[in-house]
Amino acid sequence: MAVAPGLSPQVAAALRDAIGLMNQHRFGEARHLLEPVARAAPGVADVRYLLGAALSHLGDLASAERELGAALAIDPSRQEAATSLARLLNALGRHEEVVAGTERIAARPDARA
Repeated sequence: MAVAPGLSPQVAAALRDAIGLMNQHRFGEARHLLEPVARAAPGVADVRYLLGAALSHLGDLASAERELGAALAIDPSRQEAATSLARLLNALGRHEEVVAGTERIAARPDARA
């Protein structure tokens, strides 16, 4: 995952560091790095997605769902967030929500056939 252009240097640096931690399976450290960034920059989809992914790996599924949902609310085209959220909901047995989310994605104008 590349860091999106236009972010403040601090947010961009935190994202690069978090990506490195996630790649090393150091999810707890990524979480501690990203939580204050998410509070300071709540409108950055990359931050919310990575935090949601870290939380999911740590087993904090309710918080992961919140963060992944926030990432999608900010940027509905975030395929990684949509996929991660669908997997999480499926693991929780919330299959109807997975189907509904998949149908919403398929109905988008930018969805590929």
